[in-house]
Amino acid sequence: MDMIETYLSNLQTINNMTLDDYGDKHKVKRNNKLSSSNRQIATEIESTYPEYKENFSKLLLHDNWKIRCQVAHHMLEVMNYSEEYRKMALEEIKDVINRNIPVESLGNKMWLKQWYEQHPEDKLL
Repeated sequence: MDMIETYLSNLQTINNMTLDDYGDKHKVKRNNKLSSSNRQIATEIESTYPEYKENFSKLLLHDNWKIRCQVAHHMLEVMNYSEEYRKMALEEIKDVINRNIPVESLGNKMWLKQWYEQHPEDKLL
C-alpha cells in the first residue's frame, strides 16, 4: 500500500467513529495515532516524496467531505502548495463551516480565524 492509500485508509477508519465510540478510550487512542500518522505522511510527502503531491491534492475532490477537509488542513498546515491549491483547501474548510454541523463547523471556524490571523495574505484568496 502506498502512502496516499494508507493516508486515505486511516481517514476512513477515523471517519467511521461514532459519537458512542468516544467513550471507548482504545478507539480514541487508535484514532489519535492514525491522525498523527496522517500528519506525518503529509509531512513526508512534502519533504521527501514531492512526486506524490499531485495525487495527494486530488484527494480534495474526494466524495467524502470529511476526507476533503482533513486533506485541506494538511495541505495548508504542513505542505507547500500554490495559491490556487491553497484557495481550494480554504474553500473546503469554509464549506464545512457552512454545513452547520455543531462540532465540525465550530472547530473549523475557530481554526480558520486563527489561520487568517497567522496568514493574513490568505484572506485575499
